[in-house]
This record gives sequence, structure tokens and C-alpha cells, in this order.
Amino acid sequence: MEPSILLLCKYGSFTVVLTVTRDFRFDDLVQGICKKWQDLVLQRFQLLYAVSDHHNCHLDNDDDFANMFALAGAYGVSCVDVGAEVLSSCSVESRELERTFDVGERLFPVAFGVVDSEDDENWLWFLRKLSGLLSPRPITFITNRHSGLLKGIPEVFPNGHHAYCLQHLKNNLRDKLTGRLPNGFREQVISLFSDCAYAPTLLDFEEALQELYTVGGAKAKNFVESLPRENWANAYFQGKRYGEMCSNAAESFSK
Repeated sequence: MEPSILLLCKYGSFTVVLTVTRDFRFDDLVQGICKKWQDLVLQRFQLLYAVSDHHNCHLDNDDDFANMFALAGAYGVSCVDVGAEVLSSCSVESRELERTFDVGERLFPVAFGVVDSEDDENWLWFLRKLSGLLSPRPITFITNRHSGLLKGIPEVFPNGHHAYCLQHLKNNLRDKLTGRLPNGFREQVISLFSDCAYAPTLLDFEEALQELYTVGGAKAKNFVESLPRENWANAYFQGKRYGEMCSNAAESFSK
């Protein structure tokens, strides 16, 4: 019989017991935990475990899972405490994307679009070429709000999902906050806007939104209401962002 261990998965004041074996995958564990606690959102929390006197060991991927299993065997324990901790907005934004996903073969889920000049025709040409290379599964695009992309993505990828780059949005909002303002006002409004974008549930989003409107006033409200929520807010986004909120990596190649 294949050896197994019990994971005592804790979140808040509750504990769920899961039986796992060596061939268990990390993604299976995460999916199982998300089913138990529906307010936990993928890429929005981290897992930490403890074996003997080793505490706060990170559990982020299949290698970590294998190491946890080996550590439990080395210490002769059959139960391991695993804690789920919700990440702050700052932690999520700085967290590197480490896992890959399957699109026929193992590919890192980041691609760079390069066109001769950023006009509508060139972006449409690029998207059509790209569609011939990819599988028909839904694709998530994280871009700025260039008109060529706004028009081209739904036309060429009707099953795709378009997420606006959070960094671009924050810069745009900052530009809207003009005039004589109190010290730190702009950064406070930008921080509240980020809280709205990262909010994992509709309730969390509405609470963060009301605080943003209270502090930011009409300028912040007018800016937010000009954005389709499904294109920038996690709580409304229908696709998968794989923990990525910005297109900063692609922008490093822009000239």
C-alpha cells in the first residue's frame, strides 16, 4: 500500500483533513483547499507547513510538496500542519509567476507582442498571426487600453479574456488627480484603487470601492466608471490571470 500522510489544513478557525500520497500534485492540493474554502482565490493565498521544529516552510509547487513528504518521512510523522494565509495586495503584486500551464506542451504563460508601430491595423495583423499558432483554448491577454487591442482581441479571440494592465491604469488615474492636493493624497487614492483591483470577492470589491470613492471623490469615481469591471477587477474577471496584474515585463522591451 502506498504510504500516505494526513495534512491538517487550517484557515481561520477551521481545519480540514486531507489524505495525500507521494504522487499527489501541488495543484491538486490547492484545488482541494479552494473547494473547502470558497473565499480563498487562486494566486491570492500562500501555504505554509510545519514538520517537527521546522516551521513556516513554503509550499508553492510540486518540488516543495515532495520535500514536505520526504521531511515527514525523515521525522517519522504521519500528520503535517498546513496553514493557508491570504496575501496582501503588495505581496501578490511582487510575487513571481512560477507555475506553468499546458497548451499542448509545457509553455510559460507569458508572451510578448511586437509590431512595427502601434496602430489598429498592425495589432489586428499580429493577433491574426498569433491565433494561427495557439490552441483554441481561452487565452488571457494583459495589455494597455490601446484601441487596436480593444477592437482586435474580441474579434480574433472571441473566447479570450482581456485584462487591463494595472500599472497603466494606476498611471492613468494618477494623471487624472490634478490640482492642489494634500501631501500623499495621490498615492493613497492609487493604493485604494489597487485594493479594488485585487479584491477577491464581489463583497470585498464593493467595500474597497466605497472607500475609494469616499477618499478620491468625483475624479476617482469618474475614472473607475469609465472602465468595464470585467477587464480590471479580479472579482469580475472571467478568465485566469495566473497571478499577473501588469504587463511590466513586456513594457521593458518597449522603446
